Amino acid sequence: MKSIEKKIFCVILAILVLSLCGCSKNVENSEIATTENIVNFKTAGNFDSIQFDNPYVSISIHSDENYYFSNRNKSFYQEFTAFLKDVELRSHPVEKIDSKCFYISIFDGENDASFSVYETDNIIIFNLTESYYYYCEGIYERFINTFDTFLTENQKYCRSASTPIRHMNEYVIFDKNNNVLESDYTSRTPRLFYNSGIVHLWGQSGTGVLTRWARFFDVEKGLVSPDYYGQTDFFGDMVCATGSSSVFVYEMFSGKQICVFDQFEKPLGDCIENIRSAYFSEDGTQIIVKYLNADFETELQIFNVPQN
Repeated sequence: MKSIEKKIFCVILAILVLSLCGCSKNVENSEIATTENIVNFKTAGNFDSIQFDNPYVSISIHSDENYYFSNRNKSFYQEFTAFLKDVELRSHPVEKIDSKCFYISIFDGENDASFSVYETDNIIIFNLTESYYYYCEGIYERFINTFDTFLTENQKYCRSASTPIRHMNEYVIFDKNNNVLESDYTSRTPRLFYNSGIVHLWGQSGTGVLTRWARFFDVEKGLVSPDYYGQTDFFGDMVCATGSSSVFVYEMFSGKQICVFDQFEKPLGDCIENIRSAYFSEDGTQIIVKYLNADFETELQIFNVPQN
């Protein structure tokens, strides 16, 4: 009996050893599968929430200074979206990264997403609850090579940087001859878009759409526009700006009102900010407006801009 019991014990022990070895190997393979998991940059993290086809998407790049672009700068926007689409990332164990990096954030008017690209080719994608760590060989150099022209051009005409002075943000606008058109401080980080000879300065003094303001600078002629309030967009020498229940179109530098749209197909809601957004169409002949109806549902209406 003792001999039989001994054999049974040996068999059970062998099964347990093999089982443990198998578990260990499975864990090891699982870790490898995790670290080698390949994902597309654009679909990683919370980028799926961004509506890249929105008519007005802002992209900010931060290093020592802040650089802003919008999809009105077509060449930059096309290269940026191609950059996101083509890059594949490999998931990476969480680790402390202490090297130079660019921080990039994207805002489509409703949603935002952000990530950092480090000199060590590590990428961190952020969302509200956690961060995702990835690695892509050569991505930092590729990023620099792709966007250096735009960053250099933007820096030539406008600069914005945080300062230790009362936690304020300084911005400077230059003309084509490097003369200062304007410099000032703001409590919130200003956004500066350079596109086709025009610098668009966008700022915000409080919360909500109506606390937004914009100013435009013609770097060729040295012109400075009046201030426009609400959510703004521009096309050529025209600016559209939203009020509580109206959309206005102005000549950019004279400030002359071209038209106002305040007649809507559905009754407006009882709200301080009924107009949610207003944008020029791609050819500048129409204004696309989103507003809240009496049931606080979002409606879309398109208005034709009078042509001279």
